[in-house]
Amino acid sequence: STDRNDVRQESSPAAEQTAPEPYMTEEEVAAALEAQGYSDIKKIELEKGEYEVKARDADGKRVEIYLDPRTGDVAVCFSRQYFSSDRQ
Repeated sequence: STDRNDVRQESSPAAEQTAPEPYMTEEEVAAALEAQGYSDIKKIELEKGEYEVKARDADGKRVEIYLDPRTGDVAVCFSRQYFSSDRQ
C-alpha cells in the first residue's frame, strides 16, 4: 500500500465569513429604488424570499418590482397596466 498524505482543508476565515448578508430594511430598499429613478413607492413587502414593491418608474408608469432582499438588485420589474385590479 502507498502512503498518502492526509490533506484536509481546514475552514479558512474567508469561508467562515460567507454567512448570508442580513436583509435590507424597508427604508434601505426605498432609498435604493429612489436612487435608481423609481418614485411614489407604495408597498414594500417580503414575499417568497424577495421584496415586492409597488412604485412608479422614471416615466411615471406604475410598476411592480421584485428585488433581492440582501443586495437590493432588481430581479424583475413589471408594468402594472396589465393587472386587472388597476384597470378602471
